[in-house]
Formats: sequence, structure tokens, C-alpha cells
Amino acid sequence: MYVEAQAFHVPQPEFATLTPRGRTLVVMHKDDDALDLLDVARIARAEVHEPTRADS
Repeated sequence: MYVEAQAFHVPQPEFATLTPRGRTLVVMHKDDDALDLLDVARIARAEVHEPTRADS
């Protein structure tokens, strides 16, 4: 997923959720307790890739 030319990785669907109004996407990091808050209106592109063994 790309927001203002910055890439954000969502390893599995369970690591992302929309807020109730759908304006913010919360992306949780896989290896720590950090998270990113993304303005949905600013998401320019999303890419879907086949899962790899490292992602599972």
C-alpha cells in the first residue's frame, strides 16, 4: 500500500482494520507493538501479492 510515495506492508489481513467511519486505516506491525495510522483518502495504490513462507 502506498501513501504519498511511502510503502506500508500489511503481511496478513488481520494486521489492518478500518476505523468505524472508514476514514482511517490502522496497520499493525508484525514484529512489535507499533502501528501506522493512514488517511484512507491519501492511499494512492494497493498491491496484492501471493503469500510467501516468510509471511505465513
